[in-house]
Amino acid sequence: MINTAADSNNILVNKELTPRRRILQAAFHSFCLKGFKGTTTREIAQLAKVNIAMVHYYFDNKEDLYLRVVRPIFILLSRRLRRAATSSGDPNHCLSAVIDAYFDFLLAFPLFPRLMMWELAEGAPRVKRIMAQSIQKNKKTFFSIIGNMFAEGQQKGVFTLDSPEHATLSLMGLCVYPFAAQVMMPVVLSGDFQLENFAAERRRHTKNLLMKGFSMKVAVR
Repeated sequence: MINTAADSNNILVNKELTPRRRILQAAFHSFCLKGFKGTTTREIAQLAKVNIAMVHYYFDNKEDLYLRVVRPIFILLSRRLRRAATSSGDPNHCLSAVIDAYFDFLLAFPLFPRLMMWELAEGAPRVKRIMAQSIQKNKKTFFSIIGNMFAEGQQKGVFTLDSPEHATLSLMGLCVYPFAAQVMMPVVLSGDFQLENFAAERRRHTKNLLMKGFSMKVAVR
């Protein structure tokens, strides 16, 4: 389970893990909270309760550590979405399954959107590399997986879309925003904000909005 502490002073690293796993866990939190440029390997070593030499024993440098943290999460997300997007011949069932898979992933890794915001602010050089490597290996990115699902639904006459790409971006935005902006949600909603409860409501809302909206027979001009 990923610890969702809001600042580095509250990060709890599981002491029962191996040193390498503690480093990866500490690195994940540090990169989420401070971004790649704002994080140092010394800070990661301190959080992981290891000597800094051990960080460099397991990982070539900070970028190597970053990629070893982020790449498996991208692979996990892609696998879950691929399984959901191909779970049935019914496009509406697949859309519902993809939304479930996306929310389940975000609840398991609620800080991951924050890490992506840091990455985007820095020009996304490392994530671009991860996605390029996936394409070179003939593996689909999670974006293309969702897009293909929408395209197939459109071909079957189930979905009415301007484009699969815009539909994919709409789905991603509806799912990700509450997690990316969770520190602001109590202010925006003017009340007590519980991420898990709100995510359940947001999941239902997203399904209702997209499944009805994309199934409309008359396109909105």
